[in-house]
Amino acid sequence: AEAADEEEEEEEELAIDLEAGLHAAAHALLAVTPLRLSCKPADLGCECEAFKERKLRSKRLLLFDRCVGGIGLTERVATAMPELLRSALELMTSCDCDDGCWLCVHSSVCTEYNACTSKKAAIAVIEGLLAAPPPPPPPLGAGSSGAPKAEPRAPPPGSSEEAPSMLGRSIGIFRSMAMSQSRSRGGT
Repeated sequence: AEAADEEEEEEEELAIDLEAGLHAAAHALLAVTPLRLSCKPADLGCECEAFKERKLRSKRLLLFDRCVGGIGLTERVATAMPELLRSALELMTSCDCDDGCWLCVHSSVCTEYNACTSKKAAIAVIEGLLAAPPPPPPPLGAGSSGAPKAEPRAPPPGSSEEAPSMLGRSIGIFRSMAMSQSRSRGGT
């Protein structure tokens, strides 16, 4: 009888709610990303509503750039994903809560009010992702969409500037949009 009880307990421990784990893992990633990539927490979002509504989508951990037109944050996240996953795992495993709290996997901007989250399942999800082989690299010269990747702006000759900042890129994009609108209206 004791062996059956132990076996049943092991099965319960192995059974995780994948949707709750993905949801909590996304929140943990949102919590650590601003610390690693120098962005505002509001610049990045995650898919929450699909978990509660159980929409017919593949199970995924989806993070997205909240800025209209994007600021390149998702590409930076993709590049830093192993480090972000390790940081999110550390955040969750170092938290003394039982199965999720505001310090580890709950988010104040969750559109589903943190329903359907599980820290234990999120730890299992992230450990699985870290143990998985890395995905193959994208084709040369292609971004995540397969389109040719835009070359970064070169610093002016003699400048001490090493690379354009996020703000500098945003200003440049805004200026080019304003110039094209001005030209289309017949302005100079």
